Amino acid sequence: MESQLAMYKRMQFGQKRERFEGDPDQIMLPFNAEPAEIEQQQEAIKEKIEYIRKRPNHKGRAKLPTHLPVEEIEIHPEGDLSQMLCIGKEITEELECEPAKFYIKRYIRYKYVAKDKSGVAIADLPERVIDKGIPGASLLTMILTAKYMDHLPLYPIKLGQSTLSVIH
Repeated sequence: MESQLAMYKRMQFGQKRERFEGDPDQIMLPFNAEPAEIEQQQEAIKEKIEYIRKRPNHKGRAKLPTHLPVEEIEIHPEGDLSQMLCIGKEITEELECEPAKFYIKRYIRYKYVAKDKSGVAIADLPERVIDKGIPGASLLTMILTAKYMDHLPLYPIKLGQSTLSVIH
């Protein structure tokens, strides 16, 4: 009884480091173990330590969600294209929104090469609010209005099954 009373007094009034001392009757670690047991413990430790660390497979910017509607805008270079061949296209996507509606605006810029192979022509992209950024002007307007006019916090935007963090 006296030892229990002393333990409770230490827990209540003792220093913080002494409050929750272990039970003295608790089983101690077996430091005088058999060699076979020591080998088993060492093997278990090696099994825990031996693993291959995988590097994150990050392939750049996250893709925009596929379930959103897409508005495609085709842009051809200016000038006479009759003497040129189309050799490919550059696709740039930006996330736009109308009130209560998100959609993707996809710019498809066709590349042309002259038949005499003198050069390649591609149309310029329209000027963007954030150079090389995903968000369009309407999305940034909505975010800034919500933050500074409606006094809402900057949370990531939830687009159905995926989450898109627009402003970093």
